[in-house]
Amino acid sequence: MGAVVALVASCSSMQLASSAPATVTAISAQQNPVARVDPVAAQRIDGFGASGAWWPNDLARFPPRVQRRVDDMLFSRRGIALSGYRYNIGGGGVGVHTPARAAKEESADPGRTFLRAAHQKRVPVLTGFVNSAPPQFTTNGQSCGGSLEPGSEVAYARYLVTIVKRLHDHDHITLR
Repeated sequence: MGAVVALVASCSSMQLASSAPATVTAISAQQNPVARVDPVAAQRIDGFGASGAWWPNDLARFPPRVQRRVDDMLFSRRGIALSGYRYNIGGGGVGVHTPARAAKEESADPGRTFLRAAHQKRVPVLTGFVNSAPPQFTTNGQSCGGSLEPGSEVAYARYLVTIVKRLHDHDHITLR
């Protein structure tokens, strides 16, 4: 039979980080060892968020009421009330082994639905990120497996600025 380990910690209030690491002590009780965790905070957590890299592409196939339920569970106080959402500025699905899960280019991006939902529910930190440039900017002409084509940096930067500016001007969403 395996041993049972119980963790005991105090989480009653958020404290600033201390320089001392948390101490975990194993105490041997007759048959059930117990671990005690020092209640002094060892780190500060500034937020709790999610990344919309691939799952929005799958959820786009669900009915709108299911999508609304998911956004409510993620972004509202009736759910987990995320304080951050990372929007994947996708590079398209060219060369991706599972195209249905590939981040889409802007015009067909299901991730935009959840970015808008996060914005509407006043998620305080909305961040844009990229996993890959679109094929026209990569060394292999695909959305994965290549690198940024030398000499395309300025054009790719303009592409990203265009997307971020359009989100700001059309959807009133400011990405960090």
